[in-house]
Amino acid sequence: MTEAPVRAARSTSSSRSVSGQAPSVSADAAISGSAYRRPAATSRRIWASRVAGVAAIAALRSLDVSLAAGFAAAGLGVLAWGVVDGQLRAPGMFRVEAAGMLGFGALALVALTVEPDVARYLVAAGWFAHGVWDVVHLRLNRVVVRSYAEWCGLVDILVAAQLVLLA
Repeated sequence: MTEAPVRAARSTSSSRSVSGQAPSVSADAAISGSAYRRPAATSRRIWASRVAGVAAIAALRSLDVSLAAGFAAAGLGVLAWGVVDGQLRAPGMFRVEAAGMLGFGALALVALTVEPDVARYLVAAGWFAHGVWDVVHLRLNRVVVRSYAEWCGLVDILVAAQLVLLA
């Protein structure tokens, strides 16, 4: 008779992290659907945001606007939204992520202003640094799903190597 409650308690505690707290779900995990089950309303919002993203890309292409410019504007919009929402003063990773976005963006802008050979090395440095950034996220187990951090870090470092070695 007491076996069932013990089994239920074990299954509940097995979903806890080492610190004893329930694991958190990153936005990427929520969007990709790879983490946990969620209510249907959340699933509808995720699909609505995906449709809006595809529509935004289609609109940018039809207006002959650079996708890079569109993504930069979207990133700055998210940053501005976070600042207005008070995320810079809140505990969490927003400040670190905002600093990373501004740093990588500044490196890309500098690469636009220098000679093409120098720009290639600057862009390679940015890709490599972002790969290291992903490894840090992987080690901390924060911000994104671990499998995404692994994949993205590997791709970033391989692109950096390609820019340096094969160009």
